[in-house]
Amino acid sequence: MTTHNMSDMTHHIQSRHTPGSTLLLGLLLALGTHTTALSQTRLWISGSAVPGGTQELTRFSTGTTGKYAFKFHGTLQPGKLYVQTREERTASTFYYAPKQVDSNIVNDGIAFASTRDTTDAAWAVLFGADNYRFTVTPADKRLEGELFAQWYEAWIVGGCVEDNQGSGSSAGQWQVGAGKAMTRSESDPNVWNWTGELKIYKSN
Repeated sequence: MTTHNMSDMTHHIQSRHTPGSTLLLGLLLALGTHTTALSQTRLWISGSAVPGGTQELTRFSTGTTGKYAFKFHGTLQPGKLYVQTREERTASTFYYAPKQVDSNIVNDGIAFASTRDTTDAAWAVLFGADNYRFTVTPADKRLEGELFAQWYEAWIVGGCVEDNQGSGSSAGQWQVGAGKAMTRSESDPNVWNWTGELKIYKSN
C-alpha cells in the first residue's frame, strides 16, 4: 500500500514537473537565441541599396568585453538595406529590424529588434551617395546614421609646431596662425597627411 502510494505520488509529481521543464527549456532557448543575436562578433548588410549585394561591416571595440559596435562608411544606392548576423540568408540568420515604420538609414538613432523575418526589417536609403556613414550597436539595439561631410582643410596646431609663438600678452601661447597645413590624399578624400618635425619648445 505504501509502495503503491509512493508510486502514485511520484508519477503525479513527474506529471506536474514535465510541463515546467518544457517551459524552462523553451525560456532558456529563447534567451540563448536573443543573446546570440545581440552579442555579435561580425555583421553584414545586404539588399538593393548595397553595392555588390552584401558587405561586411567594420567591427570596433566598445570597452565592454565581448561587445562590439559595427560601422559602415561608403557608397549606398537607392533601395532597401538589411542588417544581418550572417553573410548568407539562412534559417538561422537574424535581421535587425527598425522599430519605426519606414526608417531611414540617416537618423539620430533608432531602436531595432532582432528577428528572423525580413518583413519590415529593411532600412530605407532614399538616394545614392558615396558619403553614407552609420553605426550599429547590438548591445544597445540601436542604429545611428548620417551623410558624412568631408573636411575641406585640416591643420596641426599647438606649442609643438613652432617656437616663440605669440607676442605681447600672448607671448608663449600657441597660435592658430602658426599651424601646419595637412595634405589631402588623392586616393581618399577622407585621409589627410602631414610630414614634418614636432618638438617640445620651452617658450610655448
